[in-house]
Order: sequence, then structure tokens, then C-alpha cells
Amino acid sequence: MQLNSLQLKEIITGPLEDDNIQQVGIDLNLIKVEKLSDFGFIPRKGKTILCNRTEVPLSDSNSWILTPGVYDITFEQGCNIPANVALKIRQRSSILRNGGILHSSLFDPGFVTDHIGTILHVMDTTIIIEYFSRIAQIYGEE
Repeated sequence: MQLNSLQLKEIITGPLEDDNIQQVGIDLNLIKVEKLSDFGFIPRKGKTILCNRTEVPLSDSNSWILTPGVYDITFEQGCNIPANVALKIRQRSSILRNGGILHSSLFDPGFVTDHIGTILHVMDTTIIIEYFSRIAQIYGEE
């Protein structure tokens, strides 16, 4: 069963304003961007080696200027997911209409973090995103 925003408010931690609350999800505010480079390694057994990450600094206008590439992004909000719920993240339409796609893994039951993160793939154009913009929505199911 799809969770509504009132149910999600009990799971999502950190600051939420009225603008964050949607019908079937909670908008997330961007606070950190890191560009991925080189390569990672996922072995059959053992520990995954992550590719390098370089933090993208904010411009003078308190924005990130993101050229085509793949970025690890972090949101102000965290989560404390109950044992009967799983969450996913989708981009807001403003990101998609500007050539960006968010890729979210499944956030498993029992997962807890102070700051949710996922991957942003900027396709073929430059996107400028202001600090603390609502660029993604988290939703979930029981």
C-alpha cells in the first residue's frame, strides 16, 4: 500500500516546511553535491570499492553549476524506516525537464540515516541548482 505524506512525515527526519509536503511524498532539500570519477569495483565477495568523489563547491550565487556527468547528492532530510516500509526517491519534474535523472536504490526496512543520498545523472546540458532547492521526492510503500 502506497504511503501518504502524513505517514511519511513520521519516517522522514530533519527539517520539513509546508512546501516539502506533497500528496504522496515528501520533497527533499539538496545540501551537498559530489562529482563521481574514475571507477568503482564491485566484487563477487567482499567489500565494494567506490569510485572517487570530488565535492562541487557552491558558486557566488549559492548555486551548483553541474555539467554533464554523474553526481552523488545529499539531502538535508534523513529517515528512520520502520520494519514494514520501503522507500524510493524520484526527481521532481523541474530536474527531468532540464536534462537530469535521479537514480535511487531501494531504501530497505530498518534503514536509518541523518542525511538521505542518491545519484543525479546530468545528461547533455548544464544545470544550475540553488542550495536547499527541492529537487527530489521520497515516497514509500508498506
